[in-house]
Amino acid sequence: MLVHLVLALQLQANPSFQPRLAGVPTTSNAYTDAAGYAVLKFLSTWRTAWLQSVEYQGYGHNEIRLRDDHCHWDGSYSPSGSRGYYRPPSVIHNSSRRSMCPNWFPTDEPSPGDERVTRDVQLTSAWRERVRDARTMLLDSLETLDRLHPGDAWIIGERVRFLVDQSETDKALKIARSCTADRAWCAQLTGFVFDAAGDYARADSAFDAASAAMTPERRCEWTSAKLLLDNKGRGAYDHLSCDERNAVDAKLWWLATPLFSDSMSDRRSADFSRKVLIQLHSALPWDERYDWRNRFGGEALSEMLIRYG
Repeated sequence: MLVHLVLALQLQANPSFQPRLAGVPTTSNAYTDAAGYAVLKFLSTWRTAWLQSVEYQGYGHNEIRLRDDHCHWDGSYSPSGSRGYYRPPSVIHNSSRRSMCPNWFPTDEPSPGDERVTRDVQLTSAWRERVRDARTMLLDSLETLDRLHPGDAWIIGERVRFLVDQSETDKALKIARSCTADRAWCAQLTGFVFDAAGDYARADSAFDAASAAMTPERRCEWTSAKLLLDNKGRGAYDHLSCDERNAVDAKLWWLATPLFSDSMSDRRSADFSRKVLIQLHSALPWDERYDWRNRFGGEALSEMLIRYG
């Protein structure tokens, strides 16, 4: 109820709400706004389902689930900082050297499903069915809006995003490949779907096609690996030209392959896929779990999601 009230107040305060995709040419119109409203309504349903599934698989604390899902804690659960309030350790905490990432489970114990891989895995079975039905309704609405306003980058991206969440990657790939929006964005969406399907070689090729379709300035930003570097490395990276960065990036991705039997493309495509996901999520004021307006600065949030998924 509270989430629905917040949504209603937000839309009342900002009736001309306009989703934005960073760096992607898009238009603002009634169809885009309608898609944004529909997506936010669904996200409020998903968030309610997630919060009410807190006891599922024995977690007991939403704070722990949040930490284990993203390998950090966003600070939104204890604004007063009152004594005795449970505060999970944070990976992003300047005053502490303690880091806490997703839990490791003994091999002889069952482990909860990974929410980064399967969106609804931590929902109870009853909520999971309700959420799938709600997502199906959302996808139907987005398909209609896409037909009414073809070529809208935002609507196409959301169709792809929620089809992937619905584990319907074949449909998502068909939409991405028939995309009529910005060519680079369509290639990025194609790579995103291939990566979600585990086809990393094709994902990597699609992301290369996206890079080729960009302006030099946009390409330099898109391929940048600086968020994977520490502060010292980032400082040196910032002083390089785009051509010099390309050479450094190639060496970084080569070094990121610990075994020759592993694929380098899966690591690079995962990085690009997370950048696409950040654009899809941050075009709205909040997503399934996080408020994007006040909790983080844009680059700081991007760094956390790229590093920790």
